[in-house]
Amino acid sequence: GAYAFTDKWIGNIGFGVFSFDLSFSDEEQLSGEVLFGLASIQHNTFEHVHFGLSYNYFDVQIDWTGSGLISSAGYIYQGPMLTVTAAF
Repeated sequence: GAYAFTDKWIGNIGFGVFSFDLSFSDEEQLSGEVLFGLASIQHNTFEHVHFGLSYNYFDVQIDWTGSGLISSAGYIYQGPMLTVTAAF
C-alpha cells in the first residue's frame, strides 16, 4: 500500500504472487509462478511530473512436461529503478 508522508513524498510497498497449472492433455502440462515485490519512494516535484526510486524483485519460474521431455526456465531480477512519471 501507499502512504503519503507529506503532500510531496509518497512511499509504497507491494508484493504479489501468481501461480498457474495448465494441463493440455494427459502428457502435456505447463506450470509455474511469478513472484514480485517492491519498495519505493516518490517525490511529486511538479504538478504533472514525479520522480521516484524503488527496489524491485521479480521472479518467474516455468516448468513444461510434454512429449517425453521435462523442461524448466527461470528468470530473476532484483535491483534499483529510477522513475520519472508524467501524470495528466
